Amino acid sequence: GYVGGFIAAFLANLSIVIPVPYTVVIVLIAATGINPLVLGIVSGIGAGIGESSSYFLGYFGQALTKDIYKRNLAVLRRLIAKKRWYVYLILFLIGATPIPDDIFIVPLGFLRYGFWQMLLPVALGKMIITILLSVFGRYSNVAMALVGSNQSGLTSNTLTLVASVL
Repeated sequence: GYVGGFIAAFLANLSIVIPVPYTVVIVLIAATGINPLVLGIVSGIGAGIGESSSYFLGYFGQALTKDIYKRNLAVLRRLIAKKRWYVYLILFLIGATPIPDDIFIVPLGFLRYGFWQMLLPVALGKMIITILLSVFGRYSNVAMALVGSNQSGLTSNTLTLVASVL
């Protein structure tokens, strides 16, 4: 149920290098008939918290970086200071899409960017994508029942393929 969605999203986003497709799990949990809005919110929170591992990798890994990288990060720090609202928007968008977000979040940890300033837009984006996936899973179950038992296996496989691409 909801705890399973939270754990699946958390563990999948805890992974820094290897992408883990938790979207299929969210769709399948939603297809059991539970509230897709609650599942999406809970899963989005789990995914956002899981992404904090990337932030902390950068935060604590900064001491290990070479001086040349520190100069590049200084340029990035100045850019972020000038375009703060763009950073929020970018963090929200990368949270709301299935692209790997670690390449954006790790440097923010290096820069000692505010943890909550990173977490809130990412978690909100994750909530949007998991709510959409939950609604898809919930109502695709209804669609499979309408199609009939002869074709539901094909429909189920197709829906799972589409959800995993998302």
